[in-house]
Amino acid sequence: DRAARGAGEMPRGYRVEKIVSVMNAESWKSYQERQDFIARDCLRYPGCAPMSDAAWADWSGKVHTAAHGNAIMEGAHLPSLNAGANEFLMFHGTKPEAADLIAMNHFDMAFACKTGLFGAGLYFAENSSKSDEYVKGDHKGWYPMILCRVTLGRVYYCANVDPTTDPGRDKLEAACTGGAYHCVLGDRVKARGTYREYV
Repeated sequence: DRAARGAGEMPRGYRVEKIVSVMNAESWKSYQERQDFIARDCLRYPGCAPMSDAAWADWSGKVHTAAHGNAIMEGAHLPSLNAGANEFLMFHGTKPEAADLIAMNHFDMAFACKTGLFGAGLYFAENSSKSDEYVKGDHKGWYPMILCRVTLGRVYYCANVDPTTDPGRDKLEAACTGGAYHCVLGDRVKARGTYREYV
């Protein structure tokens, strides 16, 4: 949480001060190309996308943003989320300078967390309160929160208490970089009673 990380007091609520819509044509094109590849790849694994309610139930429930994702997209006049690639809206918390760089450019794997619980990668959450753990305030006392489209594809599920050793960060990374899976879902709800993380 913020207090533990020295980033300020724990929030008791929130108020949206400003919304910035970021649409980068180059990033969108490359995202769409990658998503198309993932959607085609998911066809090789029946039932992996879209995942059934029963499958999500085994993994601590549906993605929390799923119920409102397409309504948000429609209200913003943006394309619907792609269920065939398990695409959802997710939160990402970071410091103000990093949020500005992401908005100006895109998410850059060079700056991705290398020592995260589930290995190297970009970390997202379905709960703003989870992403809030990683934010820092700017000079106005505003804490940036990024809401973005995330394509999960075929999900590697991990509910182990210590995934750094069981199965190990290397194995989790290899599951995605080797092509069999597209993301890792770290189920800390089941393991620790906290939040799920998506990498």
